Amino acid sequence: MDQYHRAVLAAEEKFFDQCDTGSVPVVLVFTKCDALLVQGMAALTDEEKQLPQVVRVTKGQHNANILLRENPTWEKVQRMKYPPKIYVELKDLHQSDEGCKHLLEKTVVALDEEALQMLLVTTQCTNMILCIKCALQRYKKHESLTNSEQQRLVEAIGSWFPNVEVCTEYVYTV
Repeated sequence: MDQYHRAVLAAEEKFFDQCDTGSVPVVLVFTKCDALLVQGMAALTDEEKQLPQVVRVTKGQHNANILLRENPTWEKVQRMKYPPKIYVELKDLHQSDEGCKHLLEKTVVALDEEALQMLLVTTQCTNMILCIKCALQRYKKHESLTNSEQQRLVEAIGSWFPNVEVCTEYVYTV
């Protein structure tokens, strides 16, 4: 992503203008996004450059995120006939699994059907954090529930954990 102004290639234009993927979501992946941090740090004001390093890096990351959001490539692709559903920016790929986690989370969000989300999540059975995030996203709108509704909610959330037996008799009751 060090050339974040790079033009959209002809093959990319053709894909996003002519290829209707139907109900299959397309995730656009931007790589090398940590290179934008250098530009984000360069955009700091003289006053900001005197701040403690942690604050400077946070402000530099904020500037880098602005550069990414205003990315001409993303804006151009969004205006095409068949734009991607979401995009993901990959950073810190030198660290084990960092990009994979982010890409996996965004892919789950891009899937519209709960069955497909569950299929993806269950193939990641060792990723309990992703399972819990998906379950909570799906059912977070339920705030005050009756006991039977709580039991159904526990069973529904438990369905995201196919390798775990769900016991609903110990559901907290008010």
